[in-house]
Parts: sequence; C-alpha cells; structure tokens
Amino acid sequence: MKQFPAAALAGLIFLLTPALSANAQQSLYDSHFHYLNYNQDRGMLIRPLREAMKAGKVINGTSYRISRSTLFGIPLQQRWDPSALSGMPAKGTNITWTATNIDPNVGAGHPFYYLDTHPELYYYSGVDPLIAAAYCSDTTGLTAGPNGISFWDPMITGFNPADVHAVDHMMRMMAVYPGVFRGIGEFTVHKEVVSTKVAGARPSFDDGALDQVFRSAAALGLVVILHSDMYDFLDSNAVNTAAYFDATYNFLAKTKQYFADYQTPGVIWAHTGVGRFTPQTRSKAVVAKHLDRLKKIIADQDLKHVAFDISWDYVAKFLTNVVDVGNEPDTTEWLAAMNDPTNDWSVRFVWGSDSLSPPSGGAYLGNLDPYIPILTADYTRERAAVKIQNGNYKRIFDDPLRVMARKYYAKKSAGAGWQCNRDAVIPDVAADDLNDTVYAADKVGLTTRLKSRIDTLITQFPLAARATRNPG
Repeated sequence: MKQFPAAALAGLIFLLTPALSANAQQSLYDSHFHYLNYNQDRGMLIRPLREAMKAGKVINGTSYRISRSTLFGIPLQQRWDPSALSGMPAKGTNITWTATNIDPNVGAGHPFYYLDTHPELYYYSGVDPLIAAAYCSDTTGLTAGPNGISFWDPMITGFNPADVHAVDHMMRMMAVYPGVFRGIGEFTVHKEVVSTKVAGARPSFDDGALDQVFRSAAALGLVVILHSDMYDFLDSNAVNTAAYFDATYNFLAKTKQYFADYQTPGVIWAHTGVGRFTPQTRSKAVVAKHLDRLKKIIADQDLKHVAFDISWDYVAKFLTNVVDVGNEPDTTEWLAAMNDPTNDWSVRFVWGSDSLSPPSGGAYLGNLDPYIPILTADYTRERAAVKIQNGNYKRIFDDPLRVMARKYYAKKSAGAGWQCNRDAVIPDVAADDLNDTVYAADKVGLTTRLKSRIDTLITQFPLAARATRNPG
C-alpha cells in the first residue's frame, strides 16, 4: 500500500479541512485514545493525525477540536495462528470465533481484532517503547498542547496486572524514557470475552499484584486508567446482579490510602464500568440503575480518588438510551444524576473517544457525534460541560503533586536526562514547586512523604533500577 510523506498528508488535511472560525468552538481533551491496536499496528501517522484532531469537526454549528490527548496502545496481542481460520468455541464459553477480518497484505490468518479468531491473547511489553517512539517522533506535538505543553500524554500499558513484575516494568519505562509517561492503562481486570482469551494468570481484585500496581502508580505520580466491567456478559440477569461491582468497589476503597495526599482523582474507571455485551437489556430504567451504582461511588468519601471516563460511542449511546432502541437520545436519567444537589458529579467525569488506531482523521472524528447530547446537556452546575470536556482531565493529569512525583523519580532513576529534545538536565524537586494553592498548607510535608514513598519503592524493586542505570 502506498504511503504519502507525513508533511504532504498534513498539508492535504489543512487544505481539505473546512474553515471553522465562524462557528462556536469547544475544546476537548481525549482521556482514552489507542494509537495501536491488538497487533501493535497503528492507523494514521501520528503527526497528521494530531493535525486532524486539532482541526476538529463541526457538529450542529459548533466546532469540536481536540486540544490534548492521551496516547497508548493495547497491552494484549492476538496470537497469530494460521490454522485458526475456522471458528471454534472460546475456552469456557459457548461463543464461537470466526476469522471475519483477514488482512490479505500480511498473510493468511492475520487477525485484526480479538473477536475475529479463537487464539489466545498475551501481554506484550513492546507496546510501550513503540508509544514512546511515536510520542518523540512528533516533535511539534511536544509543544502543541494548550499553553505550549505537550499535546500527548503517553501511558504505560504493556504489563500483566496479575504479576508484580508489572511494577518493575512501569519503573523501567519511566527510567528509560524519563519525562515521557504520565500514567498507566488502559489495562483490564474484567472485560467480557477478553478475560476468557488471556493466556496465563488473570488479574483479580483479590490478588496482591494488583494492589502493588495501584500503590506504585500512586507513588510515582501515574494516573491509572482501569477497565473492569461491572457486569458478567454471560449473566442474563446482569443488570440486577452486577456481578463484579462489589469486588471493584471494595478494592478501590482499599486503595484510598495510596492516593490520600492527592487532591484530584488518580483512578479513571473506563467506560463507567459498561461492557460490550452488558447490560444485555437496555431501557431508561436500566440506565437509572447503572447510574445509581455510580452514585454510590461518588457519594463515598473513601472513593474520592475515583473518576469515570465516558469513552466509547457505545457508552454514550447507552447513557442516552439509544443503543439497540433507535429512538432519539434522551438525557433525562443522565441529567438527573449530574444535577444531583448533594454530590457534584461534574468533577468526576472525563470525555474520551476510545478510538482504536484510526486509519484517517475522519475515522477518529466520527467518534464525536454520539457524545453531543451529553456534551450539550442542560446542566445546572456551573461549567459542568467544560469540566467533562477538558477541565477534569487537566486537573487530574496536571495535578502539581503528580508532576512532582514523576520528576523526582526521573531524577532518582534516569541517567540520560529528559527525552524528546527536552532540557538536557532533569530538574531538582523542591517543596516550592508545589505552587498550587490546594497544596499550599503543607508543601514540606507533602514533598517529604512523596520522596519517601518513591525512595522506598526503588529499594523494594531494585531490579528495575539495575536494568536501566549505567555502571559507574
């Protein structure tokens, strides 16, 4: 397949993009973007993709532009088995996989997606260097975000959350690529059929490895994006049982201690806990029941560190009661929750596209339409829509204490300074760096505890440091 030079593509996008200046403009920050797919393959080149995202799309007279975005891949790779062209039942289920999407340019049986063939999925750590390389290759993107910051916020995904070695991997990636990664995820605990296809040990809220992952991410200043379905997709009564809700709820409550010093959420529960096949029955009553579960979390003081992303067009359709129904979007239940006078829901949600290696700018921007009823709903709380569109993302990722933690670990672990044409020397970290008024009362105490947590982590996981530090 022929490829055009990136510069030519960027110019073509500019010429073909309609003028948007005459329209009202909204700035979106994408909290959930997969640059790579289940074969660790990209779609559009990163630079022209960024330009297309920033150019945006006009919907109902309003220009929606992407001003900033996360950047991550998929932690799992689909095993390529040429003999798996015929369908067969997935392990432990009556679901049959069929090879419906085969790439003729790559070879027989090359799968595009985890639903296409029956072979298992396995964790692939090479995804994170690929993301770091893409991030660093977009030199303009390093300062193309709001106020000259980076457009991209890369995330670490290439680890098995059922294995404590996940912490080693996180620390190695931060040491090898200092200043690059801002969080971990999206990674999965419970995910419909994916959980049935993962090779080896599967993560559980009962195992100690997952607890170590959350503890370490909090210490290192990394935002956590967790995918865990509330509902068992094989349960015909899933909407009432919500088989995994209690376990998720209890686990997240236990992680409160790790995020206690932060004044912003550190965990983003992807898709609000909705999975591909669940709830299997959909109605306004089902939406209300789902929102009641979110309300329980939002009202719990032990879960202030948990936010939700409204990512994936399916979730937007579910929350506005249009999935498999065909009716016009209805935000009645959503607004009843968001306008709750007793709990401020507006500070706990971020928008995300959940776009997967889009082949074109149009493919990416096509994800926006289902979210418009949510982004333009009649909220009673001041600036609620803006918080969902970009404000909460900024608060979470730019939390001064998180930024300090990432810098301090880089200073302690990395030998080569900042990457991607940044300053040659990693800056020192001092209490005065916490210039946010939220943290003004205890700058010294917060800084001391932050350094202590990271120093302890380095001592507890010495293999990560040994693998990356230069001798002498």
